[in-house]
Order: sequence, then structure tokens, then C-alpha cells
Amino acid sequence: MLPTWGNYWSDPDPIFTPENAKIYGEFLGERYTGKPIIWILGGMRISGIKASTRSLKPLPWIEKGDRGEHLITYHPRGPGLSSDYLHEETWLDFNMYQSSMQPTTMTTDSLRSMITPSLLQNPPWTGAKV
Repeated sequence: MLPTWGNYWSDPDPIFTPENAKIYGEFLGERYTGKPIIWILGGMRISGIKASTRSLKPLPWIEKGDRGEHLITYHPRGPGLSSDYLHEETWLDFNMYQSSMQPTTMTTDSLRSMITPSLLQNPPWTGAKV
């Protein structure tokens, strides 16, 4: 589940403030406790993410609300890998790779010193004109 698209927490005039992100995150975390979901944060945002990881405002409150029950990953802007920016974050359960429909392999993640599972999102479609 993607709790918010990236522009709502990372653009110059985001709708999330520390106060309302806390309320929203706790609400989501509690609402989906016991449900079979995976939290997918990000929403096509990468630029400057290393310096602004704290800008993933709903994250700590989602974790508090669902008490760490669900897996969490990050949806990067493509083409790109979440591991290029967030690989060592303790909350990241697995990496995602946004291929942007380009033929590719995910060897980069398998060469890292700390191996974490990776998922290819938006793989090239059969017959896609790339």
C-alpha cells in the first residue's frame, strides 16, 4: 500500500506537516494492523532523499500504529534503485528497482556487502516499445 505519493511530502509546499503526518500515519498503521499488506513509501521521489529521509513523514507513525507488523519498502523514481539511497536504513525491509520499462538486470543489489531482497517494479512489458 502506498500511503501517499511523493509530492505530498517532498515538494516545496507539501500537505504533510509533522503534526498531521503523525495523525495520518498512526491512523493508517492501526487501520491495517492484521491485514496482508506491504507499505510502499516514496512515490517516485529520489532527488535529495538521503538528506531528507526524515521527510518520509508518515513512516515513524505507521510503524508505531502497526507495531512493526508489516514489511516496508521504497518506490524510487525510475530508472533507479531504492538501494542507491536507502540501502542501510533499518526500516527498509527490501529494495525496489524502478526499471521505467527499460530492459535491465538487478545485479547491483546482489553485489552490495549487505544483501537485502530486491523487487523489480514496473518491469518491461512484452511488446513494449522501449
